[in-house]
Amino acid sequence: MVILTISILIFISGCIGIGGNQTYSSNGISFNYPGGWYKTPGQGNVNVSDIDIPVIVTVGDKFNEETGVLVLLANNNTSGEISTGSIKAAIGKYGFLMSEGKVTVDGVSAHEFVYNTTLSGGTVKKERLILFEKNQAQYILIFTALPGDFEGQETNFKMIQNSFKVQ
Repeated sequence: MVILTISILIFISGCIGIGGNQTYSSNGISFNYPGGWYKTPGQGNVNVSDIDIPVIVTVGDKFNEETGVLVLLANNNTSGEISTGSIKAAIGKYGFLMSEGKVTVDGVSAHEFVYNTTLSGGTVKKERLILFEKNQAQYILIFTALPGDFEGQETNFKMIQNSFKVQ
């Protein structure tokens, strides 16, 4: 009975990532993310302020496809410079800006925007976009979840933000 219980606990912890966090380290960046989340290498672009920006990596909750983090690299030489004004204008076109401020990512000051947006299928999402520059490149982190789940994901989002490093 004890062995069966231990086996079940090991199986469950492996499925939902109780065993600890995972680390992404590639493409000149690294960060920790929850053990129960998936990782997808960068695919395609995200349009931010009318500029297509390549996705480096996406991580997200295996059990809730609406929750995740996109990491974008806006290299000034190829993608054009992203300004805080252009981000606010884009948010105004597609959503509602709830707050903006300053945060720190990898030891540098970053701009933070929290907003609600409606996707093409009608789904409303709450997102936090962080824009910062390091080593001659701009990075964008987009933390996204359904509005009712966003606060519950804040610990996971902060772990990613606080562990994010440009190598």
